[in-house]
Order: sequence, then structure tokens, then C-alpha cells
Amino acid sequence: MRAFVFILLVALSTSASAQDLALPAEVKAGTDLKFKSGMPGEATLFLTGPGTAVKRTVKPGEEISVGGEHLRNAGSYLVVMKQGSLMVNKSFLVQPADATNIAFLARPSRVPVSTPDAIRGVVFVFDQYDNLVIAPTPVSFDLSVEGGGKISQTVNTR
Repeated sequence: MRAFVFILLVALSTSASAQDLALPAEVKAGTDLKFKSGMPGEATLFLTGPGTAVKRTVKPGEEISVGGEHLRNAGSYLVVMKQGSLMVNKSFLVQPADATNIAFLARPSRVPVSTPDAIRGVVFVFDQYDNLVIAPTPVSFDLSVEGGGKISQTVNTR
């Protein structure tokens, strides 16, 4: 692992123009990434990101495909292409996928004592890969207390 990190640090300090890598600025978590390297010959591809490290040899003119299984964790990723002494690198972001799960934390102890039958809560929204979804997402609450009516409200996360 230390040798791999050292190679990436060297790549960052001696990189050529990143315009040779036609990468998107952002992709959604779990989606495949396809791009061309623009390198004139056979090169080595390094991909690093949160929980991911990929090393692969690519041929000239080959379309490079990185499977969505390597891009499940949201965060910043770095692609480095090395051919002899020539290195190019470019970073991109993996954004969370669409919301699929929520975690609700009820906090009755945070409600003023004088407020009867009250619940205060917080909702955390996650995608299918357990990335926190930070985009505003509507969440519907249907709450009721014993002997009382039902209250429904939809709120956007923030």
C-alpha cells in the first residue's frame, strides 16, 4: 500500500496536462465509467478513491471501462495514467445515488416538558450504497399517538 501511495504522489508532482483524460466531472455512485486515455501506447491505469484502488494495463485507443462496483462510495476519485515517464491525472467526484433508505432518530427528550404527546426527530437519507444523500429529498412523515389523530407532513431534507 505504501508503494502505491508513493506512485500516486509522484504522479501528482510530475503529471502532464490532464486534458488527455476525457473524464466527466461527476458520476453517480454505482454507475459504470467509460473514457478514453489519449495515451499513444500501452499504459498503466491507476484509480483511487474512498475504499477503492484499481490498477490495470490499457492498450492504445482502447475505451477504458471501470465497473460501478468500484465507484460505490461517494467522494473524490483520482485517475492516473502512466506510460514510461509520461503521466497524466485527473480527479472526479462520485455523488450519492438516488435515495433508497432512511434512518429516523426520535428525540422525545428534546421536546419541552410542557408540550404533550410530542416527538422531535431527525431523518438521515441514504442511497443503496449507504452514502449520505445531501441533495434536498422529500420525506413524508405519518405520525400518530395512541388515542389521537394522525398527522402527515412532507418535508425536504436540508
